[in-house]
Amino acid sequence: MLSDDPLGLDGLSPPETPIPIVLLTGFLGAGKTTLLNHILTAPHGLRAAVLVNDFGEVDIDGRLVVDVEGEDIISLENGCVCCTIRGDLLAAVLRLLRRPQPPEAILIEASGLSYPSEVVKTFSLAPLRPFLSVDSVLAVIDCDQALGYPLEASELAAEQAGMADVVLLNKVDLVDGVTLESVRAWVRGIVPLARLVETTYARIPVEALFGLGASAVDRTRDEPGEVHVHTLDDLPHDHPGHIRTFYTWTYRDDEPLALTALREVIDTLPAHILRAKGWVLLADLPDDRALFQQAGTRSNLRLAGGWGAQPPRTELVFISLSPDFDSADLRLRFESCRAANAGVPLLSRAEIEKWMEFQR
Repeated sequence: MLSDDPLGLDGLSPPETPIPIVLLTGFLGAGKTTLLNHILTAPHGLRAAVLVNDFGEVDIDGRLVVDVEGEDIISLENGCVCCTIRGDLLAAVLRLLRRPQPPEAILIEASGLSYPSEVVKTFSLAPLRPFLSVDSVLAVIDCDQALGYPLEASELAAEQAGMADVVLLNKVDLVDGVTLESVRAWVRGIVPLARLVETTYARIPVEALFGLGASAVDRTRDEPGEVHVHTLDDLPHDHPGHIRTFYTWTYRDDEPLALTALREVIDTLPAHILRAKGWVLLADLPDDRALFQQAGTRSNLRLAGGWGAQPPRTELVFISLSPDFDSADLRLRFESCRAANAGVPLLSRAEIEKWMEFQR
């Protein structure tokens, strides 16, 4: 017998006005977490809840979100986007609604490999409309990388932009005027009515993000194929309708790495790796977390404070379109960077900070 309340709304009273949802989307490395942190630290005065979905075995993005008093930060469990992400999102949001003091706004940072129509369609279900409304969909575009993505990645980035009410043309400081105009024309060809905002470090006035009246709901009728993600250790399982497959691999190491050797490995990562991110335990500065991020052809490594409650260890997630990349070779490369194996002198803090100044 089917339940009369399949969404689990029994006993839940609607608020005076539906709680607005702002969805942040955009391809891997475009700057969504940077935008989210900007929103959280701005003086908007809203009691907001934040849901972060990340792919890979290590929730890097969840750890990168700032800890702001009054905000609820919820990291969604990693899983197959076409199987679990809609259910995870809905369950997490319903738990928020049942709290004695529900949030006044909900921010959702979708993974760079997800398609936002799944989220929009979920929260546009008729029974949910008294409780929630999709207020706006923001797509972040990496102007430095967007026109150079492989075909599958480009298609997904275009689908994400196609749902947006506002498109942030981010990292404009990294491109010239000709490239920026080409990116602008590419976005306009996808979503001609969206508002375009040019940003550096995803800085945008927060008041421009709320009260837009999302039009994305009307664009969920023509839904493309789904995205699917596997780890390299898993055997792919069949799902109908997939149009693309991404693969993730995670490297973990408790041994500290020498920065001089690590830089060479970073500079020679295989070209098919679309995104890499995570924490590095440096032998040079073992008390400091080093944050490594790579998006397309651009990468950087920077110091990110102490380890706190996080165990000091290297944890890196790699995302690729290729199921054939040699994870064993990649593991050997990083293990050769262990300070005990590398045979290179360690650098001082001053030398490290000077080198990091020129990264972006």
